[in-house]
Amino acid sequence: LQKGANDARSDDVRRIKEELASWLNMEHTPNPPFQVKSRGDRGRQNNITARLLCPIEYDWNDEEVRSGIRAGTIDISEDYFLRCFYPHGRADPNNIEKGFLRSCLLVKTFASIFTSPSSSEFFVEADENGSARKKRRVASDSQKTVTKSNVSTIIGMEGQVSPRSIAYAAVMVSFNLTDADHWMEVYNHFSYRALYSLIIDFFEAPSDPASKKHSDNLLKWWSRYVIIYGFDRNSQIYCFNRQIFPHHKSTSANTLKSRNKLSEQRAARQQGTPV
Repeated sequence: LQKGANDARSDDVRRIKEELASWLNMEHTPNPPFQVKSRGDRGRQNNITARLLCPIEYDWNDEEVRSGIRAGTIDISEDYFLRCFYPHGRADPNNIEKGFLRSCLLVKTFASIFTSPSSSEFFVEADENGSARKKRRVASDSQKTVTKSNVSTIIGMEGQVSPRSIAYAAVMVSFNLTDADHWMEVYNHFSYRALYSLIIDFFEAPSDPASKKHSDNLLKWWSRYVIIYGFDRNSQIYCFNRQIFPHHKSTSANTLKSRNKLSEQRAARQQGTPV
């Protein structure tokens, strides 16, 4: 099973590496364009990918911030609320839940992995709330039934998006924005295992009713816009072997800073204090 998971991960890393280049080239039209077969021109030295990898508490347009992050004098290795998870890469650091996990890049990545690669082209940024949305289209007969012939065993998620599948897609998109030569669990001191756990806990660990309602509504948004509106209702999300890490840990020293920030804002909201 673990070998199957590793093979699936390798296939996803490769495919998202290539598709991400195409999405970025279409959106930003860089000159020269991003390479499809290599991540070597991405990462912190490229303004487009560096901005998307920048935590929302920092202003990438600030030259001192850019220089500090690139030089390593500003440590962002334990900041997990990255701009690539927000619509247009824009977010309010005083309200980190607003727009979190609604970016077009994340939705495209999810659709490519869990439905079909061709489905990702039907998502664009953004609706009136800034979230990714579906393009209007008429589905062909071949698009109505999504299949993955190279997956021998399929677990149907019954039209519901899970926290783990979103976390998996988040790891894929953020890792492929870097200039890493190959898959690494930790790169530039940034732990993708910790990111994976943080996102799962974002949905599963809130203790107050308002935060639980917010996370539940976000899951409903994903299931509604990514699955129900995007595909035939009988379609399945294929998740066999899409478990990037064998075990989920709800606590991690790496995510303490991000978890504390989220907890503080949730507590302030619960008490009616402006965040």
